[in-house]
Amino acid sequence: MGRSRKPLFPQGDPGFESQSLRQDVYWMVWQMNDYRPLCIEVGGVSLLLEIPSFAHGDLQHHYRDFLCEDSINPALRVSVHLEKKDVPDGASRILDGVNLELHQLDSQYFLRFRRDTAVAVLSESLDAADLYIEYENLSLLYRILPEFLISTSLPRHGGLLVHASGVVGSKGGVLFAGPSGEGKTTLAAIAEERGFAVINDDRIVIRRSGSGFWMHGTPWWGEFREQSALESPLDFMFFLVKDSRSFVEEISKSRAAALLMENSFGLSLNSIFRKARVDLCTQILDGVGTAALHSKGDGSIWEALNEYLA
Repeated sequence: MGRSRKPLFPQGDPGFESQSLRQDVYWMVWQMNDYRPLCIEVGGVSLLLEIPSFAHGDLQHHYRDFLCEDSINPALRVSVHLEKKDVPDGASRILDGVNLELHQLDSQYFLRFRRDTAVAVLSESLDAADLYIEYENLSLLYRILPEFLISTSLPRHGGLLVHASGVVGSKGGVLFAGPSGEGKTTLAAIAEERGFAVINDDRIVIRRSGSGFWMHGTPWWGEFREQSALESPLDFMFFLVKDSRSFVEEISKSRAAALLMENSFGLSLNSIFRKARVDLCTQILDGVGTAALHSKGDGSIWEALNEYLA
């Protein structure tokens, strides 16, 4: 650290006559080593971003509900560098995803982003990363890299990032988990119309608190395009299933475990990560009620839900 300075444009981007001039100025600022730290916290895990000053304002606004002061001892760190870097020869590809590839060489991991000319070099414990990018690829800091690091590290900190929407009402906190297209946002919209508070419609962190579990909002939304740092005790978790009618189905703990693993994020890179994730899923299912919620995608799903929770 130790390279923070005053922002070049404290009142924001002054505007430029051309994109090329903007790029030249930003490149010059970066070469001047003009960086500022920004610390965020999601689900109890803090992440320190060391970023160029001209990007600080936008990222600070984006994460405005998740800012924290733990810049001395954060759980995770990311340092940004304006230079190109590629995955070294000899590295083995261990993950081939839609948006990224993960490679390993000795004790280091290399994350290559498919749509951007960027590579992140990760420590073996995934608690530190050096991101090598061009300035136009700073959008990676809004979601993909922070979500990857936090979701993978969360189980070791007692939390789990789940593909789910979460709402809070008179019956407590309820989570609806399922893959894309199963109705998470639809349920969130119906809940909001009925006066429930929507924590998030796509990404929820489940985290142990005392003798129970809580759900926490994240800065990564679905169709709502809203973020919330709301949190609530988690009283029940439903796994969504598209069907020709709406009803609630009791399910076994083994099926619930498989569904929770399928609908959670984070890589089990080694035995330590794997054990932390499996143990946490087991603890969640021991403390939170679960069922499958079948839905035909209309208002009848809420009637089935109310009848079950009555």
